[in-house]
Amino acid sequence: MPSFAHKKLIERVARIDGAPDDAAAYGTWIEAGEHLALLRDNAAEDELIVYASGHYTFIHAAVVSNDKLAPVDQADLVCWSGNPFSSVASYVSGSRQDGIWIERDVHHSGAKTLEGAKQLVFGRTFEGFTGSGRAYFEVLQEYAHLLQIHWRPEQRAYCRFDEHGDLDHVVSITLKNEDERGVTLASFKHGPLEEYLAVSNCALVRMFDFTLLRHAGFSGWPDGSEDVFNEGDDLFYRQKIAAGQAAYTRGVQIIRSTRPKGAIFLGNGGALVWTAREAVRRIHRAGLAQQPHHYDLNGPGGDDELL
Repeated sequence: MPSFAHKKLIERVARIDGAPDDAAAYGTWIEAGEHLALLRDNAAEDELIVYASGHYTFIHAAVVSNDKLAPVDQADLVCWSGNPFSSVASYVSGSRQDGIWIERDVHHSGAKTLEGAKQLVFGRTFEGFTGSGRAYFEVLQEYAHLLQIHWRPEQRAYCRFDEHGDLDHVVSITLKNEDERGVTLASFKHGPLEEYLAVSNCALVRMFDFTLLRHAGFSGWPDGSEDVFNEGDDLFYRQKIAAGQAAYTRGVQIIRSTRPKGAIFLGNGGALVWTAREAVRRIHRAGLAQQPHHYDLNGPGGDDELL
């Protein structure tokens, strides 16, 4: 089964997507206060939403270079329109001399800031297949290889062993047909993802759309401009409300690494948080060691001791 934190996130998405019967409560609900609170809370939680799709909730994330976010172009980012079901590459034919070519990484449509961004999850469908597993998610290969995680279908998660020999659910995935509440969710453990963001000098950028309404009887959006809300460079959105009937809230949240690279890889007063051999391997693979370094693997307990 997926991680406990993953299951609690599904419960929360399902709960806040429930439209109240009371008219006053419904009028408050369409303003998306609870949905925005989910984003704020989740940014500091142990497991981060990378993709979520509920009855009214839509959240989709990509990894973006910090250089592209200095400064943050809010007007550009709120034009982002995408989802994890776009193909990472496709054959294209046209009038070019070679006639046919491969076009890659064209799934971040609408925002120039996202050129070169990396999508962490990819929705796939086995067309023509009708059995279980026809629809599924893949994790970015680079991320899976760096973290040495592997898909375990019985866990519905990409896992590795922790220091106690137990399965560690690093990425948990639930599809709506696997959940009675109809929620699709891909969530990543915060620590490993922060490690990846710090080493790659990137941030996690989440696009969200909460269109809250009762479809029966809804006749359309009123004239007039949208309201624009800015809670700083890390959370901004636009909103339109048809009082008492419906509202949409669409925007972007940026989640950055809160610790410098060295602090993530070092702990306990300067002691590496992995075994010596694992630390050397990870540091060199992550590119932290620009020049050859020598590490003492002969601690009191050999390479099973912290440096």
